[in-house]
Amino acid sequence: MLNRLKINDLLKVAGLSLAYIVVFILLSAAIQASQEKTGEAKINFEYRVF
Repeated sequence: MLNRLKINDLLKVAGLSLAYIVVFILLSAAIQASQEKTGEAKINFEYRVF
């Protein structure tokens, strides 16, 4: 029973960290794309996020 709980916790932690990595990659890609277009697009993107 204890081993099973530990494995479930590890899976949860791995899933959370994977989700954070995906979000970070998407954010950096979106910021890069907006920087390539114009400064105005970057400001609009940041305003929507915050």
